[in-house]
Amino acid sequence: MNRCGESVMREFPDVVLAYGQSDEYSFVVRKSSTMFKRRTSKLMTTFSSYFASCYVFYWNEYFPSVRPLYPPMFDGRVVSYPSLKNLRDYFSWRQADCHINNLYNTCFWSLVKKSGLSLSAAQERLSGTVSSDKNEILFSEFGINYNNVPPMFRKGSVLVWKLVPDQRSLKSKSSSASDHCTSKQPVGDPTEPQTGSTGSQVPDTGLTGPENSNDDVISSSDGLEQHRPSPAAVKMECTKKKRTVVCLHEDIIGWEFWKSNCDFISESDESV
Repeated sequence: MNRCGESVMREFPDVVLAYGQSDEYSFVVRKSSTMFKRRTSKLMTTFSSYFASCYVFYWNEYFPSVRPLYPPMFDGRVVSYPSLKNLRDYFSWRQADCHINNLYNTCFWSLVKKSGLSLSAAQERLSGTVSSDKNEILFSEFGINYNNVPPMFRKGSVLVWKLVPDQRSLKSKSSSASDHCTSKQPVGDPTEPQTGSTGSQVPDTGLTGPENSNDDVISSSDGLEQHRPSPAAVKMECTKKKRTVVCLHEDIIGWEFWKSNCDFISESDESV
């Protein structure tokens, strides 16, 4: 499910946030988006069909030896929320629903699989119980601390866009640095501007002169120098980042998550 949600976000970059739990996924489209001319029918059918297609397309990556028993299908609906407060209330409701359902299911299936109760008996045992009762059953009868259940099941999955180090860039920079370490450069007057092979002046970066650099200089027998980039120079080269989808399992009911992870929120929204 998370793979399908991530695929939807990558296919439609105007989706700025997604939340999934159980058999559902919710997507937030940027307020200024003009995707499909904002036609609700087009948005709903395209998102639902693409999500279902991804579900089938990636199935074998997760269950290579299990064949689906029937074709999957997902329904959908489009809702326009007038304010950030309404949007947050919606996601708070979905995450609270995730907690309630998962706590019940964890307790229910523990009674069935570990205590041997029938489905109807387990349902009857949990009838009328509240959260504290279910936590007590889990801990006293099965030694399960519900807080130790993986957060993906307790809190669901939230997908956001984040800037992360570009691993391809780091690999490329590493290769370039290695090549630079073995290249030879003529010894010259460091006070004279450097020139390329065409005679054009190379701009001073502030990192190449001995007085400004911590690069190691290795002399060779042929009168040429080999320069090894300093750690600071390599670090500067490796700071390139790319925007990608990141999956989190965090509390989205509190305001802190929205301030820390959602760049589509303006300052004026924080007081809503």
